[in-house]
Amino acid sequence: MDVLHNALQQRLKNFNIDIKTLSPDVVRLLHAISDTFVDFEKDHKEARDTLEARVIGRTKELEDAKATLVGVLEDLNIEKKRVQLEKAKDDAILASIGDGVLVFDPGAKAMFINLAAKKMLGVTDVDIIDKLATTLKMENSKGKYLTLEERPSMIAMSTGKP
Repeated sequence: MDVLHNALQQRLKNFNIDIKTLSPDVVRLLHAISDTFVDFEKDHKEARDTLEARVIGRTKELEDAKATLVGVLEDLNIEKKRVQLEKAKDDAILASIGDGVLVFDPGAKAMFINLAAKKMLGVTDVDIIDKLATTLKMENSKGKYLTLEERPSMIAMSTGKP
């Protein structure tokens, strides 16, 4: 290479060194160093360009993933509102039934009691909700306490029939 790398030329100038006054071996050495600078800059530029391309690609992937997640979140919010509306309808229907309704989960915990059942049993939500069916005292129309096996709720849970 006939021209030295700019950084090398600047350093020689800073030290007041004229290349024409140097021996041919030193000039060849400086040219080799200059070539090394050029190779390094080329490699550095290629590495930087590759890294920038990868960052741009990954950023695009992340933006796409974010857009997908935003869409999923919007869908979930729509579904949540739909389920809340359905639950409100179901609650309103169950609450307005004139017969007493007491609902248990599969683990026999009370999940819901409507107003008619509360009045019949003389209880509140606090007395019933989250309580096991086995802990609730029940009696028949003659005032006799029912055993677990005699209770309609336990019969329904064991047979799967209302």
